[in-house]
Amino acid sequence: MEDFIRNYGDHIAYALIAFSFLVKDIIWLRCLSIIASSTLIAISLMRSGSSWTDAIVLWNLLFMTINVVHVSMIVFGERAVHFTEDEEELYETMFANFTKLEFQRVLRLGAWHHAKPGEVLASEGEHLSDVMLVSDGVVDIQVGDRTVATVRDGQFIGEMSYLTRETASADAVVREPAKLLVWHKKELRGMLHRNPSMRSLMTAVMGADVSRKLRSSDKGAGEDD
Repeated sequence: MEDFIRNYGDHIAYALIAFSFLVKDIIWLRCLSIIASSTLIAISLMRSGSSWTDAIVLWNLLFMTINVVHVSMIVFGERAVHFTEDEEELYETMFANFTKLEFQRVLRLGAWHHAKPGEVLASEGEHLSDVMLVSDGVVDIQVGDRTVATVRDGQFIGEMSYLTRETASADAVVREPAKLLVWHKKELRGMLHRNPSMRSLMTAVMGADVSRKLRSSDKGAGEDD
């Protein structure tokens, strides 16, 4: 066993480091890095002539300490985060892949808006400055005088124009009182640009909503035929 560790331990440790780069969850990434660093330290100390003052041991001790500190900060920080009932529902149903701290940052960047029936949230052909998430309520998507879709709880408004940077493809008019979480597109892009992992997660959330809407649209078209 010792011979196996001496011969292949380095490969195992570096494989763990490589695998950690594929993990999206930051806690798992750092935990894998901690295991890899501790493995490299153990392997180095098992080899003859090695000591705690060797560079590979000292540097990996430093890397391991940094990762342990960050994991502790995330874990204890997560425990300190508290959401309202509406925020908790959004987190559990749509943003579960975010850490609570990440979702808290997303919430703080946005603002809650209570929209009344008849309020126009988006106009066809116009550039939208905001992207909105319906927490509660009903919004009609209209092209001309025809309602082509309905947006309800847990769906976005303006996500297509956010993703494509194009103008709105339809009007969005509130049918029933709606509670919306609203982000300014420029501010949202700025924050996500600084946090690539969060950008990937948010793109996935919006993309999933677009996919659901397209499937619903295709089903509706099939029924009309």
